[in-house]
Amino acid sequence: MNANGVMIPKIADILNDTGKYISLNLSGNALTTIPDEAFAECKMLVGITIPNSVTSIGESAFYKCTKLTSVTIPNSVTSIESSTFFSCTSLSNVTIPASITRIGSNAFGYCIVLTSVKFEGTIPSSGIDSNTFGSHESNKIGDLRDKYLAGGIGTYKTTAPVNARSVWTKQ
Repeated sequence: MNANGVMIPKIADILNDTGKYISLNLSGNALTTIPDEAFAECKMLVGITIPNSVTSIGESAFYKCTKLTSVTIPNSVTSIESSTFFSCTSLSNVTIPASITRIGSNAFGYCIVLTSVKFEGTIPSSGIDSNTFGSHESNKIGDLRDKYLAGGIGTYKTTAPVNARSVWTKQ
């Protein structure tokens, strides 16, 4: 069975009703976008593989998926909208594929255990908000955006708890 944008919120409800932690692989589906708030507050989702047909991940799509530890974003995705992974408090690492040209405000805000971000491509400064990795300017995740804009493609890591004082280094 192929999932479509209308079915996604129902899938999220079913996942929450199972009472079991689930990794969801949507590969092979013809989705072109993960809709806004598609999996918002899905407490049972621990992993997601997004299909190669998806070009955009909607606003707040994985908002407060507090058990989400693994996300696979394919090279087909060009934009990650605002608050997409906001408050995914178990997400410790993420790879941003080369196809990404825009990451919205607070996309990774309050991802409090995020310690590794791999950028595979170049995102223009206009495509990455100053608070992409934080909740607002005064609580951005340290200096990650600035380090990326200065250092470009690569993996950035921090060992400190993620907060406004985190210091990121390019590996």
